[in-house]
Amino acid sequence: MQICGSLGISGDVLLGRFLREVRPFRVYDGPTETHKWAIARRALKDAAPASPA
Repeated sequence: MQICGSLGISGDVLLGRFLREVRPFRVYDGPTETHKWAIARRALKDAAPASPA
């Protein structure tokens, strides 16, 4: 988007349309950090506990 400059947000370039269509899903689905925490929690839960050395 930064490479395209103002064309990146206009309707003349496919990138602008794509970003406008994707934005509501990002708002609905929640922040990226929330997904990272959920994935980390699941990975730690599935991991075998370390044996004491």
